[in-house]
Amino acid sequence: RPARRAHGPSLVSRVARTLDERELVPNGCTVLVACSGGPDSVALLDVLARLAEERGLALHVASVDHGLRPEARDEALGGAESVGPGSRK
Repeated sequence: RPARRAHGPSLVSRVARTLDERELVPNGCTVLVACSGGPDSVALLDVLARLAEERGLALHVASVDHGLRPEARDEALGGAESVGPGSRK
């Protein structure tokens, strides 16, 4: 019986593969990421930031405060700042 892998592919590698297979974000393009500060948009922003350099992506962040959680604005701004000085809020 073959040994099972403890973990599957990382989220970053899965997103990279999906971007390639579906031709969603060509290398060298500019990407606007809407970030509300919630876990899904922060995860998306983090993954794209990890892929940005190797793919030549210019990331820009739009902070979205939908008013559902009082702390969302500060979380969204924190996520945008984590991308680096080239990000826009």
